[in-house]
Amino acid sequence: MSSEDEENKQLADTEEAGDKKQIDPAAVGDEASAIADIHAEIDSEEDQAAAQTALEAPGSASPFHCVAVGASAGGLEAITALLRNLEPNGSAAIIVAQHMAPQHRSLLAELLAKDCAYEVVNVTDGTEIEPDKVYVNPPNCDVIVEEGKIRTVSPTIEIGPRPSIDKLLQTVAAYYGNKAVAVILSGTGSDGTLGAKSIRDGGGITIAQTPETAKFDGMPGSVIRAKLADMQLSPEEIASYVIQVASQSDFPERKVSGEHFSDDYTGPLRTVINVVLDETGIDFSGYKRATLERQLMRRVVAMRFSKVEDYLEYLVGNPGEVDILQRSFLISVTGFFRDLSAFEELRKEIEKFKEQGLLERGLRIWVPACATGEEVYTIAIMLSEAFPKELRKSNIRIYATDIDDIALETARRGLYPESVVESLPTEIIYNYFEPEGSSFRIRKWLRDMCMFARHDVTKDPPFLRMDFISCRNLMIFLNNDMQRTVLGNFHYSLVPQGLLFLGKSESVNAEDLFVPIDKDARIYRSRPGVFSTGRVNMPAGLVPRMTSENRVRTRRDESSDTGKMTLLQRFVPPTVIVDESLKPLEFIGDLGPYMSLPKGRAEFDLLALCNPQLQVELRAILGRVRRSEESVLERTLSYRLPGSGEVTDLKLIVAAMGAYAQSGGYTITFSPQARVVTPAVGPGDSEATQGEYSAADYMALDEELKRTQDHLQAVIEELETSNEELQSLNEELQASTEELQASNEELETTNEELQATNEELSTVNDELQAKSMLLTEANETLNNIQNSLDLGIVLVDKDLRIKRFTPQVLRLFGIMDGDVGQRLSRIPSHIDVPKFDELIDQVITEGMPRRIEVSQGDSRYLVSISPYRSDIGAISGGVITFSEITELTESLAQLAMKDALLARVGDTLNVGVWTGQPGYQEVVWLNDRIERIVGRGVGLLRSDPSLLFDLVHPEDRQKMRDAYTDTSSNGWNLRYRFHRRDDSVIWVEDVAARYSDPELVNETMVGYLRELSGPDD
Repeated sequence: MSSEDEENKQLADTEEAGDKKQIDPAAVGDEASAIADIHAEIDSEEDQAAAQTALEAPGSASPFHCVAVGASAGGLEAITALLRNLEPNGSAAIIVAQHMAPQHRSLLAELLAKDCAYEVVNVTDGTEIEPDKVYVNPPNCDVIVEEGKIRTVSPTIEIGPRPSIDKLLQTVAAYYGNKAVAVILSGTGSDGTLGAKSIRDGGGITIAQTPETAKFDGMPGSVIRAKLADMQLSPEEIASYVIQVASQSDFPERKVSGEHFSDDYTGPLRTVINVVLDETGIDFSGYKRATLERQLMRRVVAMRFSKVEDYLEYLVGNPGEVDILQRSFLISVTGFFRDLSAFEELRKEIEKFKEQGLLERGLRIWVPACATGEEVYTIAIMLSEAFPKELRKSNIRIYATDIDDIALETARRGLYPESVVESLPTEIIYNYFEPEGSSFRIRKWLRDMCMFARHDVTKDPPFLRMDFISCRNLMIFLNNDMQRTVLGNFHYSLVPQGLLFLGKSESVNAEDLFVPIDKDARIYRSRPGVFSTGRVNMPAGLVPRMTSENRVRTRRDESSDTGKMTLLQRFVPPTVIVDESLKPLEFIGDLGPYMSLPKGRAEFDLLALCNPQLQVELRAILGRVRRSEESVLERTLSYRLPGSGEVTDLKLIVAAMGAYAQSGGYTITFSPQARVVTPAVGPGDSEATQGEYSAADYMALDEELKRTQDHLQAVIEELETSNEELQSLNEELQASTEELQASNEELETTNEELQATNEELSTVNDELQAKSMLLTEANETLNNIQNSLDLGIVLVDKDLRIKRFTPQVLRLFGIMDGDVGQRLSRIPSHIDVPKFDELIDQVITEGMPRRIEVSQGDSRYLVSISPYRSDIGAISGGVITFSEITELTESLAQLAMKDALLARVGDTLNVGVWTGQPGYQEVVWLNDRIERIVGRGVGLLRSDPSLLFDLVHPEDRQKMRDAYTDTSSNGWNLRYRFHRRDDSVIWVEDVAARYSDPELVNETMVGYLRELSGPDD
């Protein structure tokens, strides 16, 4: 073997040894702290331009791109192919994180340098990152990036793959931002998935090797299944892609400006939002523009489009791209006990729950935008620590919601890699997590407190009667209007004095709806008796979209209305416009002399506001307008002005007119008239003069009498009308009463049905709980049986994907918990089974079990392949068992050797040899010579030992039977006669001895038969 072959073999062994410790966490989500800090500075629409610059700042800190390459088993070939096709051009630096065993000296740098145009460097702590160089990680430590340098750090947890690809990618994302590129190559498990999400959220590009070209598709497949891969390419295509992306400096992410986007989401960004809404049902119009722009431009760059418009054309015709873009808009910012000081303040409020009686009546908690569930379980842990005795007796429900179904699936599983939990105290990990390989799973009793569901807090109706809401991952991404809407929904959802916990980086004005408890920690209590003025959640599409044309038209209409109002106030007499119920809608002119606010109970209809002198007249005129076909009525009356006491003539004009006529509205105009004063009659006036004045007085009195008669007639008509209306109302009330009684009966029936349904649901719930307990018990029993059997068992489905396995199989396959769902043929194997896949497929197809023996070094195994049948008999997979038969094989070999030796002795001495148990209960072995002596087949005598007695001469049979059936006999030496099949009689010598072998469990009788020529021979 050449030196190069030896180095390749050593590196491959190193990769495999490193992968034996890896478990697939299948978790999608991590705390993007750098992004959260930047978004915390976005407080208004006016700050978005500055925020966009801040978001791009990490990428602009470096003039070149940083390409972080993660690989594991089978990665050497992929990395070599990648680097072989890269050409130095000063645009990128490469950092390689390859899993390797800690006890081996790494030769990776030397192997990669043989076929790479870049300078390959082994990493040491503090190595400066420079373009056109490849940096290779050392064994048994993690590598991270800080301030443009590579740092080596000791692993915080001893289990798991080294180095951690997730840690490297997360730090690269934090420093390089949109100039970071993640490349995930061949390997088992899912290390790199969390880091790829950090790269994507930070504006960088994520690339996964196509599973078809990967020797082991676990790692790239995990990134692809999590919808985090911007591109899926072969190693050679990745090299070309990286060169193109890193070398072109004029990509549109460098020019995100007003020529593409504006504050009201017009142009390309509005198109993107509409396309995503139509395809996914998620409306991002309430999100901050800077976040959407950055992620949109990241996809434009990733897809190698030079113009946004070209990308939009591609987006409209590709639903798969819409899904990828939509998921890139959903940035998860979460973690266990994120911002510990805020949680310490929250702990004080949680401890008050018991005093408030919430535990007794049932505690209800809502965690919207829960992402991958870390903060949900954090709250559950805090409740467990605050109420260790009451927790399991109390009815506590934590409702966790999100719109990212992949993140929700991770939250439901409750399985997190060690990089997520490594910062937690040891006692927290011990009490609330169960280790699974290099990952940690939330304990079942804690998981049962939490319920996860898909819910869009910006669109769907909120949950009700919540005692506590924790929303720390969302507000920083919403614009001001949407923040107001969401806060209003939270206030509506909470019970009075309910608790609201927001993220520390979120700057929202919530004090009109919530009372601050701790402003630094963003903890609030719901204000009772107040209501949100924000809009109510409505389904997407019902709210009209405001365009620039609408805005111009609205401003024009407002200007026109202002001019009209100016003219009315100046030239029109005092007028009030009322609706059909006489509620004032608009006041024009100075109405002070005619109207005022009443004392006592607040009433705001027209008659209550008018001066008492006008109430009777107005009521009469309005009644006539309502009853008659006339749309306008006028009436002049004497009116004493309040304050001065001056009497003047006032014309009242009541009209059903204008825009209010269709809804039964009226305009009432108060028009003062110039009054002619009649001089009084004196004692010196002539009789004619006195008579003339008396006639005028009579006319005035007559006019006043007519008005009074009209008033009385109006009152009578109003009373008659009112009486008719009251009669009609009484009949309607009677009908309504009957309807209410019928509705009440229906409600009672419905209530009884609901009670019955509730009882059924309770019964079903009890049955489900009982079944859950049975399933748990059955699973525990199965696990104990599997662990107690010294058998390696692998259960596969029809596609040969692993569904379950026992720990004993790890001796034969490099299989881990994270490999569930992977094809068995893609798992590293330490045992060679010829045509293994074909055998399994044959068993699944034909339904007939197969058994073969295979070897691994000096060990021998019996491989049994049986069909896996469902309860209805259908074959849905296969069960493969591996039984070590090394000792059995050796014992059989020894036994065969002994049998061969006995046969050789018998042939040499010309005697028939046999072995069996004392008492002749079973014949273990006979040689062929006995068949020739007694004339019966060996197989027949072995299956029915008593047949030998029937062949003995009747006179000799009893003594022979007594010797054979005596279980305490140490042996015998007999002579007797045999009857052969040809009726001939022969004499035989029968000698036997008891034999004890320490390797055998039972003692053995060994004997021989020798044919004699006569009784005296």
